[in-house]
Amino acid sequence: SHEEDHNNLMDMACAGIPLFLKHYRGTSTYYAVVHLASFVPPDRLKSVSTVCSACVSHLKQVSEVTPPAELEVVVHALCSWGRFADIQDLVIDWLDQAFRCEGLNQSQIPKEEMKQRRVRFVAKGGKPMVALQLLDTVFSHPLNSTRVLNKSYNMIHDLYVYLERIKVVVERRLLGGLPLDSPMLSDKFLLKCMYRYAILILILH
Repeated sequence: SHEEDHNNLMDMACAGIPLFLKHYRGTSTYYAVVHLASFVPPDRLKSVSTVCSACVSHLKQVSEVTPPAELEVVVHALCSWGRFADIQDLVIDWLDQAFRCEGLNQSQIPKEEMKQRRVRFVAKGGKPMVALQLLDTVFSHPLNSTRVLNKSYNMIHDLYVYLERIKVVVERRLLGGLPLDSPMLSDKFLLKCMYRYAILILILH
């Protein structure tokens, strides 16, 4: 039957994925294996592979020079496994470093309506532009966007509430007149972050 064939394929994938990941680590084929793994339910992967956790660890190492194709594979896999929370935690940790420059990080102005995040790891240094790139990667892909909206709507709303502080930074920039050009907080970041904030409004409604 179709169900039996499907289960057999899942069993074959679960048997091969750990071996393929180990053998092809450090090569472009590794990402093809991650993509294959993204089709396997996470509960079936847990017993044979740590690929889910490996993808989260991989995200912590990305930078602005990381090939977009690699980033897309990892983000797509995490979204398919229902791990958007891991992406969001990292995004907010990195963005917080930028907002700290203006005294607008979470510890300075915590939002009462924003649920307490469970910190899975502490980001070393901020990567605000990479954080926005991660969000672009999630929401520019229709399937990822749909999955996240269906499973994590409240988290997206929390992210929207968090990003509201970009309006304060933009207002200060317009009143001050001087361009921002630091690696942590730049005019380019303001434009892209304001765009992402506006797009989230449309996504949520």
